[in-house]
Amino acid sequence: MNYIEEKKDSKIITVYPASGGNGANYITTNLAYALRERDPYTRIAIVDFDFANPHLGLSLTNDDIHGIDNLVDKINGDFLDKELFKENMIKLKDNIDLLRGTQLGQFNLVKQSHLRTITEFLKETYDVVFIATSSETTDPGTAVGLYVADHTLVVSRYNAANAIHATKTFDAIRTYGGQGDVGVIYNFYHNQNGLDFSDVYKDWPVFGTIPYLPDTVDNNNLSGNALVSVKKKKNPAQAVYEEVLKAFTE
Repeated sequence: MNYIEEKKDSKIITVYPASGGNGANYITTNLAYALRERDPYTRIAIVDFDFANPHLGLSLTNDDIHGIDNLVDKINGDFLDKELFKENMIKLKDNIDLLRGTQLGQFNLVKQSHLRTITEFLKETYDVVFIATSSETTDPGTAVGLYVADHTLVVSRYNAANAIHATKTFDAIRTYGGQGDVGVIYNFYHNQNGLDFSDVYKDWPVFGTIPYLPDTVDNNNLSGNALVSVKKKKNPAQAVYEEVLKAFTE
Protein backbone atom coordinates (compact mmCIF):
# COMPACT_ATOMS: atom_id res chain seq x y z
CA MET A 1 0.00 0.00 0.00
CA ASN A 2 1.50 3.33 -0.99
CA TYR A 3 1.58 6.54 1.00
CA ILE A 4 -1.30 8.14 -0.85
CA GLU A 5 -3.58 5.23 0.00
CA GLU A 6 -2.54 5.33 3.65
CA LYS A 7 -2.89 9.05 4.28
CA LYS A 8 -6.03 10.02 6.19
CA ASP A 9 -5.32 13.51 7.49
CA SER A 10 -5.50 15.74 4.41
CA LYS A 11 -7.07 19.16 4.98
CA ILE A 12 -9.03 21.41 2.66
CA ILE A 13 -8.91 25.11 3.51
CA THR A 14 -11.36 27.19 1.49
CA VAL A 15 -10.61 30.88 1.07
CA TYR A 16 -13.93 32.66 0.63
CA PRO A 17 -14.12 36.40 -0.14
CA ALA A 18 -16.97 38.25 1.52
CA SER A 19 -17.12 40.46 -1.56
CA GLY A 20 -15.50 40.59 -4.96
CA GLY A 21 -12.09 42.23 -5.15
CA ASN A 22 -11.02 41.25 -1.62
CA GLY A 23 -7.86 39.49 -2.75
CA ALA A 24 -8.79 35.86 -2.05
CA ASN A 25 -6.33 34.68 -4.71
CA TYR A 26 -3.56 36.73 -3.12
CA ILE A 27 -4.28 35.29 0.34
CA THR A 28 -4.58 31.74 -1.01
CA THR A 29 -1.23 31.91 -2.77
CA ASN A 30 0.59 33.55 0.11
CA LEU A 31 -0.80 31.06 2.64
CA ALA A 32 0.45 28.19 0.48
CA TYR A 33 3.93 29.66 0.25
CA ALA A 34 3.96 30.45 3.96
CA LEU A 35 3.11 26.81 4.67
CA ARG A 36 5.88 25.69 2.33
CA GLU A 37 8.35 27.88 4.24
CA ARG A 38 7.25 26.32 7.51
CA ASP A 39 6.85 22.69 6.38
CA PRO A 40 9.06 21.90 3.36
CA TYR A 41 7.81 18.32 2.99
CA THR A 42 4.08 19.03 3.10
CA ARG A 43 2.32 18.30 -0.17
CA ILE A 44 0.45 21.49 -1.04
CA ALA A 45 -2.01 22.41 -3.78
CA ILE A 46 -3.76 25.66 -4.62
CA VAL A 47 -7.01 25.31 -6.53
CA ASP A 48 -9.06 27.79 -8.54
CA PHE A 49 -12.79 27.22 -7.97
CA ASP A 50 -13.70 30.77 -8.98
CA PHE A 51 -15.45 30.24 -12.30
CA ALA A 52 -16.35 33.89 -12.79
CA ASN A 53 -12.77 35.18 -12.46
CA PRO A 54 -10.37 32.21 -12.76
CA HIS A 55 -7.12 34.10 -12.20
CA LEU A 56 -5.43 32.12 -9.43
CA GLY A 57 -1.76 31.58 -10.18
CA LEU A 58 -1.88 32.85 -13.75
CA SER A 59 1.18 35.01 -13.19
CA LEU A 60 3.07 31.98 -11.86
CA THR A 61 2.80 29.71 -14.90
CA ASN A 62 2.79 29.80 -18.69
CA ASP A 63 0.89 26.51 -18.88
CA ASP A 64 -2.44 27.15 -20.59
CA ILE A 65 -3.07 23.50 -21.48
CA HIS A 66 -3.60 21.72 -18.18
CA GLY A 67 -6.33 22.51 -15.70
CA ILE A 68 -9.84 21.93 -14.51
CA ASP A 69 -11.42 21.80 -17.97
CA ASN A 70 -9.37 18.71 -18.86
CA LEU A 71 -10.47 17.02 -15.65
CA VAL A 72 -14.13 17.72 -16.37
CA ASP A 73 -13.77 16.14 -19.82
CA LYS A 74 -12.19 13.03 -18.30
CA ILE A 75 -14.87 12.77 -15.62
CA ASN A 76 -17.52 13.00 -18.33
CA GLY A 77 -15.79 10.19 -20.18
CA ASP A 78 -15.49 8.16 -16.95
CA PHE A 79 -11.74 7.61 -17.35
CA LEU A 80 -10.17 10.00 -14.85
CA ASP A 81 -7.53 8.22 -12.78
CA LYS A 82 -4.71 9.34 -10.46
CA GLU A 83 -2.14 9.63 -13.22
CA LEU A 84 -4.36 11.74 -15.47
CA PHE A 85 -5.33 13.84 -12.48
CA LYS A 86 -1.70 14.51 -11.55
CA GLU A 87 -0.87 15.36 -15.17
CA ASN A 88 -3.25 18.30 -14.94
CA MET A 89 -1.76 19.69 -11.74
CA ILE A 90 0.75 22.39 -12.69
CA LYS A 91 3.94 22.39 -10.61
CA LEU A 92 4.96 25.86 -9.45
CA LYS A 93 8.21 26.87 -7.83
CA ASP A 94 8.94 25.39 -4.41
CA ASN A 95 6.89 22.31 -5.34
CA ILE A 96 3.48 23.85 -4.85
CA ASP A 97 0.96 22.47 -7.32
CA LEU A 98 -1.75 24.52 -9.01
CA LEU A 99 -5.07 23.35 -10.40
CA ARG A 100 -5.74 26.07 -12.92
CA GLY A 101 -9.29 27.35 -13.28
CA THR A 102 -11.63 27.05 -16.21
CA GLN A 103 -10.79 28.75 -19.46
CA LEU A 104 -14.27 28.22 -20.87
CA GLY A 105 -16.10 30.77 -18.73
CA GLN A 106 -19.37 28.84 -18.73
CA PHE A 107 -20.87 27.69 -15.46
CA ASN A 108 -23.25 25.26 -17.12
CA LEU A 109 -20.37 23.07 -18.34
CA VAL A 110 -19.18 22.33 -14.81
CA LYS A 111 -21.47 20.59 -12.34
CA GLN A 112 -21.08 20.23 -8.60
CA SER A 113 -20.64 16.49 -9.13
CA HIS A 114 -17.53 17.21 -11.23
CA LEU A 115 -16.07 19.32 -8.46
CA ARG A 116 -16.88 16.76 -5.78
CA THR A 117 -14.93 14.17 -7.77
CA ILE A 118 -12.01 16.57 -8.19
CA THR A 119 -11.89 17.30 -4.46
CA GLU A 120 -11.71 13.58 -3.73
CA PHE A 121 -8.62 13.28 -5.93
CA LEU A 122 -7.14 16.34 -4.24
CA LYS A 123 -7.65 14.84 -0.79
CA GLU A 124 -6.02 11.58 -1.89
CA THR A 125 -2.99 13.34 -3.35
CA TYR A 126 -2.17 16.31 -1.08
CA ASP A 127 -1.71 17.01 2.60
CA VAL A 128 -3.12 20.55 2.45
CA VAL A 129 -5.34 21.97 -0.29
CA PHE A 130 -6.16 25.67 -0.49
CA ILE A 131 -9.28 26.37 -2.57
CA ALA A 132 -9.98 29.91 -3.75
CA THR A 133 -13.63 30.66 -4.55
CA SER A 134 -15.83 33.45 -5.77
CA SER A 135 -18.00 35.42 -3.37
CA GLU A 136 -21.09 34.30 -5.31
CA THR A 137 -22.86 31.10 -4.30
CA THR A 138 -24.34 30.84 -7.80
CA ASP A 139 -20.83 29.82 -8.79
CA PRO A 140 -20.68 25.99 -8.43
CA GLY A 141 -17.11 26.25 -7.17
CA THR A 142 -18.19 28.38 -4.23
CA ALA A 143 -20.91 25.99 -3.09
CA VAL A 144 -18.65 22.95 -3.34
CA GLY A 145 -15.62 24.75 -1.91
CA LEU A 146 -17.58 25.70 1.19
CA TYR A 147 -19.16 22.28 1.53
CA VAL A 148 -15.94 20.25 1.37
CA ALA A 149 -13.90 22.63 3.54
CA ASP A 150 -12.35 21.38 6.73
CA HIS A 151 -11.76 25.06 7.51
CA THR A 152 -13.01 28.26 5.86
CA LEU A 153 -11.10 31.51 5.83
CA VAL A 154 -13.29 34.53 5.12
CA VAL A 155 -11.37 37.32 3.42
CA SER A 156 -12.89 40.74 4.06
CA ARG A 157 -11.90 44.31 3.48
CA TYR A 158 -12.46 46.94 6.12
CA ASN A 159 -15.03 48.98 4.23
CA ALA A 160 -18.76 49.63 4.05
CA ALA A 161 -19.34 47.27 1.12
CA ASN A 162 -17.97 44.33 3.10
CA ALA A 163 -19.97 45.27 6.19
CA ILE A 164 -23.10 45.18 4.03
CA HIS A 165 -22.12 41.79 2.60
CA ALA A 166 -21.51 40.25 6.03
CA THR A 167 -25.06 38.91 6.26
CA LYS A 168 -24.69 37.27 2.86
CA THR A 169 -21.41 35.73 4.02
CA PHE A 170 -23.02 34.26 7.14
CA ASP A 171 -25.91 32.87 5.08
CA ALA A 172 -23.59 31.31 2.50
CA ILE A 173 -21.51 29.49 5.08
CA ARG A 174 -24.59 28.47 7.05
CA THR A 175 -26.20 27.06 3.88
CA TYR A 176 -23.25 25.45 2.14
CA GLY A 177 -20.53 25.17 4.76
CA GLY A 178 -19.40 21.91 6.26
CA GLN A 179 -18.56 21.27 9.89
CA GLY A 180 -15.14 22.90 9.92
CA ASP A 181 -13.94 26.00 11.72
CA VAL A 182 -14.38 29.47 10.24
CA GLY A 183 -12.03 32.42 10.70
CA VAL A 184 -11.63 35.90 9.25
CA ILE A 185 -8.75 37.89 7.84
CA TYR A 186 -8.87 41.56 6.81
CA ASN A 187 -6.95 42.14 3.61
CA PHE A 188 -5.54 45.39 2.16
CA TYR A 189 -6.16 46.87 5.57
CA HIS A 190 -6.22 50.55 6.33
CA ASN A 191 -8.82 52.04 8.64
CA GLN A 192 -9.06 55.59 7.42
CA ASN A 193 -12.84 55.50 7.20
CA GLY A 194 -13.52 55.18 10.95
CA LEU A 195 -15.56 51.98 10.61
CA ASP A 196 -15.91 49.65 13.58
CA PHE A 197 -15.96 45.97 12.53
CA SER A 198 -15.75 44.58 16.06
CA ASP A 199 -19.30 43.19 15.90
CA VAL A 200 -19.45 42.29 12.21
CA TYR A 201 -17.80 38.87 12.55
CA LYS A 202 -18.08 38.52 16.32
CA ASP A 203 -18.95 34.80 16.09
CA TRP A 204 -15.72 33.95 14.28
CA PRO A 205 -12.12 34.55 15.32
CA VAL A 206 -10.28 37.29 13.45
CA PHE A 207 -6.71 36.21 12.76
CA GLY A 208 -5.47 39.68 11.94
CA THR A 209 -5.00 42.23 9.19
CA ILE A 210 -2.90 42.20 6.04
CA PRO A 211 -1.78 45.76 5.37
CA TYR A 212 -1.89 47.32 1.96
CA LEU A 213 1.62 46.72 0.62
CA PRO A 214 2.20 48.18 -2.85
CA ASP A 215 5.22 45.95 -3.45
CA THR A 216 3.30 42.73 -2.77
CA VAL A 217 -0.24 43.55 -3.83
CA ASP A 218 0.08 41.44 -6.97
CA ASN A 219 0.86 37.73 -7.11
CA ASN A 220 3.58 38.46 -9.69
CA ASN A 221 5.92 39.06 -6.79
CA LEU A 222 5.81 35.39 -5.80
CA SER A 223 7.65 34.42 -8.96
CA GLY A 224 10.64 36.20 -7.44
CA ASN A 225 10.63 34.40 -4.06
CA ALA A 226 8.79 37.26 -2.39
CA LEU A 227 8.20 35.52 0.90
CA VAL A 228 11.91 35.29 1.58
CA SER A 229 12.40 38.99 0.98
CA VAL A 230 9.24 39.78 2.87
CA LYS A 231 10.44 37.71 5.80
CA LYS A 232 13.72 39.61 5.86
CA LYS A 233 11.74 42.85 6.01
CA LYS A 234 9.69 41.45 8.92
CA ASN A 235 6.48 41.82 7.02
CA PRO A 236 3.61 41.99 9.57
CA ALA A 237 1.52 39.84 7.24
CA GLN A 238 3.73 36.83 7.93
CA ALA A 239 2.57 36.65 11.55
CA VAL A 240 -1.05 36.64 10.41
CA TYR A 241 -0.44 33.79 7.98
CA GLU A 242 1.22 31.85 10.77
CA GLU A 243 -1.84 32.32 12.98
CA VAL A 244 -4.11 30.97 10.23
CA LEU A 245 -1.84 27.99 9.59
CA LYS A 246 -1.53 27.20 13.28
CA ALA A 247 -5.32 27.16 13.67
CA PHE A 248 -6.12 25.32 10.45
CA THR A 249 -3.25 22.87 9.86
CA GLU A 250 -2.10 21.71 13.28
